[in-house]
Amino acid sequence: MNSLYCRGSTADCGEPPLGLTLSRKMKGARPAVLCKNTVLKRPFAATVWCEGNWYVSQCLEVDVASQGETEEEALANLQEALELHFEPPQATRPPKVRMIEVEVGAA
Repeated sequence: MNSLYCRGSTADCGEPPLGLTLSRKMKGARPAVLCKNTVLKRPFAATVWCEGNWYVSQCLEVDVASQGETEEEALANLQEALELHFEPPQATRPPKVRMIEVEVGAA
């Protein structure tokens, strides 16, 4: 079963489910779908350890980490960092795309 949880149904946006599967408990229930403006929630595993005077928190599934003066603050900061990580980018100006050449060996 997909671990993303969605508040929505096909009636909300008219689009079919995107790869979400239903458990046996949910058979007959309206399927969850991914739609614009839909809030998805997913649990992430994290570790917290002390480094000097700071607590460091790190997500085990996504390369995101944060810190705080207490374990609770470090976890709250990690939660905020993960929310920002998954926010859609909002560029203030178009990015400048550049090409680079890399030598990769003889063909």
